[in-house]
Amino acid sequence: MAEQNNIGYPTISEKAWWIIREKFKASIPSTVSSTYVKSLLSMASDNSANSNIITPMKRLGLIDEDNKPTALANDWRIDEKYSKSCETMLKTVYPAELLDLFPDKEIDKSSARTWFMSQGVGQAAADKMIALFTLLKNGEIKEKKVTKGPKKNGG
Repeated sequence: MAEQNNIGYPTISEKAWWIIREKFKASIPSTVSSTYVKSLLSMASDNSANSNIITPMKRLGLIDEDNKPTALANDWRIDEKYSKSCETMLKTVYPAELLDLFPDKEIDKSSARTWFMSQGVGQAAADKMIALFTLLKNGEIKEKKVTKGPKKNGG
């Protein structure tokens, strides 16, 4: 059942990452269902919510196999524990080889793209994986506030 063609490093857009974190900060959900994710991020389908958010959150250790938030998710939402939570996700998900290639917060995107593509993914997927890897490596809370209200027009 857990068989995959490649290792499948997680991808979550930066925008979704911060929206979910803000929501978890306000109130950690009992279960992260596809309906919860669809509603929160205005997604079109259960399949999209599952493949783009729920599966990567499981891979990162933020939710368990029953879609329940983990202790790591609780720490992740707390500002003082955010950086350490990102470090835990990095060590859990990514191999030592990749972490050794990029020991600092600065990541050479070209080198990272080569590494991820050598794992059997295309350039677009590699770039999405690099984006989340960079976000985790940075380990800093985004300063710009995420708008909480629904989009009224143009969205």
